[in-house]
Order: sequence, then C-alpha cells, then structure tokens
Amino acid sequence: MHAPTQASGDFLEVRSSTGWVPLSFIERPEAIYLLASGNDARWCTFVLRNGVADIRKGDAHGIFKAVLETDKVSREAAIEGFRTKYGKADFEKWFPSPGRLIRVDSRQESPASAGGNYYKWLESEFDSVSWDYDRHITGNSINMLLRERSLWLMRQTFRKKSRLLEIGCGSGMETIPMLRDGHEITAVDISSSMLEIVKQKAKSEGLGEKLSTVKLRASELRSLSEDNRTGLFDGCYSTYGALNCEQSLDGIPEAIHSLLNDEGMLVAGVFNKYCMSESLAYSLSFRPARALRRLRNPIMEGNSRFCVDVFSYSVPGFSRIFSPYFRTERVIGVPVILPPSDMDGYMTKLSRRFDILKMVDFKFSTRWPFHSLGDHFLLSMRRESMSHGVQ
Repeated sequence: MHAPTQASGDFLEVRSSTGWVPLSFIERPEAIYLLASGNDARWCTFVLRNGVADIRKGDAHGIFKAVLETDKVSREAAIEGFRTKYGKADFEKWFPSPGRLIRVDSRQESPASAGGNYYKWLESEFDSVSWDYDRHITGNSINMLLRERSLWLMRQTFRKKSRLLEIGCGSGMETIPMLRDGHEITAVDISSSMLEIVKQKAKSEGLGEKLSTVKLRASELRSLSEDNRTGLFDGCYSTYGALNCEQSLDGIPEAIHSLLNDEGMLVAGVFNKYCMSESLAYSLSFRPARALRRLRNPIMEGNSRFCVDVFSYSVPGFSRIFSPYFRTERVIGVPVILPPSDMDGYMTKLSRRFDILKMVDFKFSTRWPFHSLGDHFLLSMRRESMSHGVQ
C-alpha cells in the first residue's frame, strides 16, 4: 500500500496524468509537504514537470506552486513529521523507501501557470537522486560496465595529463578516477547537489585543487567561451546523460569546438536509438511497444527507464550533428551482447557467467554492425581544424 485511503485518516488528493491520487501529507504554516513512496511515483513526476500541484481536500480545491525539497535537514524533519502524524507502523507500510519530497507553497496559482519549466524539472530530478546516485551505479553490474568502458576509452584518448572539460559530471563516477590519473578537470552539471558531492569527494582525496565546477547545462556551454575560456581545454568528455537530456543539440558542437585547443579530443557516451539486445528481449516477450520505444523522441519519463525524458540518437545521426566541428574516429557499443541495465531478471540468470560475457561483449563492441547496436555507444571524436571549413 503506497498511499492512505479515506478510511486511513487525514489525506488529500493530487491530480496526476492518470487521475486523482490520494496522498498523505503534513502541513506547516508556510507549506504542505507530500512524500513519494520510492523514486518511481508517477504523480510526483507529473507535479514536478508542471511546476504546480492541483490539490483538492474535502470541498477545497486549488493549484499551488510545487518544488522538490532538496535540503537534507528540511527533508529529514518532514519525514519525521510524517512518521509522527501517521504513526510508525503506517509510515513504514506506506513508505518502505521514502522517495521525493514535494514542497507545495501555500500561495495559490492560476490554472494558466501550469506547464512548468523543462530544465527546472530536470535539475530537481537530478538533485533528488544525487544522494543515492552512487548506489544506483555501483549496485548494477551493467551500470558499472558502462563506466568501465567509458573510463577505458577516455584513458586511451587522453594519455597525457590534460586539462579536461566534463559535461554532466553527476556524482563523479568518472571525475574522481580521471583526477587520480593526474588530469585537471572543469566539471559542469545542471545539478548543484551533484556538483557539491563531486567537490566533497575530490577534497576528501586531496584532489580539490585539480577540480573546478560550474553549474551549467550542456546547452549553456557557450557562456564558458564568453568568459574567455576559448581553447582552454585539451579534451572534453560527456557520457551517459547530459547530451541525451538536451531537447536540442544545436550550438553544442560549436561551443565545445571553441573550448578545445587545436589537438582537442571529445569522448561522448550516448543513449542509442537502436539497441539490439533490448529490441530482441522485448520482442520475444511479446512487448512490441517496449521493443520500439527508442525510435520516438523524446522517450518520455516512465518509458525511458530513467527519471527524466531522454532523447536517443543513432551513431550516424549523432556524428552528423557534430560535423563539421568533429570527426568520429572510434565507435564502441556498450553493451552489445549483454542486456541493458533495467533488465534485472536477465542479469540474475547471467550473473555466474558475467565475467566471461563481459569479455565476449567487449570483442563484439568494436565490430560492425554491433558497435552501433548497443544500449549506449561511445564515440572518440577529433576536433576539426579551421582549414576543414569551421568558421
């Protein structure tokens, strides 16, 4: 049971994409707090995407501004408030794994204010998972495989100690290893919470002086050029997130090009439009809609397996977008034989042979056509010089 029923006691209802959802709540003088059971609650995403909560309680009905509460102290105090109000037994039954906490302001909004802001929603979602992001990666063998392959390619590409730009650093799963290798890194991310986690990790390892952070999304990179950082970096990498979350990549290749020196390299890890293992698995299980879900952009949250909307790309399509600023030199599919990270049932069956399958997967990952049919693909791209027509 994820939410109280009318017989359970005090509750209110929130409109979601599927109708009205009964929820427990706590009320403070300045706001109402709503708590999701787990991080996959659809009502929660609907509210955050729109930036407002349509609430009714008894005869009262109104639309109110709603935001994600990311402050740890406020979150812990609110969760304790839920536990006190509804009792420990009901709280643990409804919220075995407390998810996102929504703060609903007491100020009422007009219906026209609904619609939200895509990037504010995106930022809040990554803020909300930042505290648990490492476990999400390290607790999944395929997610760890993705990082192993991206780090392998980056170390092949950036052999010398370099000044690197990281777009979408997340919690630093690649930032910290690259800092350990001796690189100086400027890490950008849309989430201030993620950036704070990366800074704390670097500081704890004595690597803080090699790291600088900037709160930016990928589509705002041009502002770094405007800060006279043109040609500052020897290389750039962005894997498994930031580029796939942008509604458009227009202007991003040019901005990265201007930030790299003449010998600059770019490593990109991209959510693939064509995934052989996923399409085969869902087709065999008679779920054709899931088998073809990547073909329509965006892949909406709830269907994307992520907490946000995702934009998929093919290898040729992504390479065309980055041409003429970059030339693709290497393509690696990851994984190509093994299933994607959300197919936990398959991974349980394959766990005993995982090391062997990883080696087989790696052998196929660079071969045509498999290198273009993975869950993600990794590209190593070289910056084109001005003589190739880039103005």
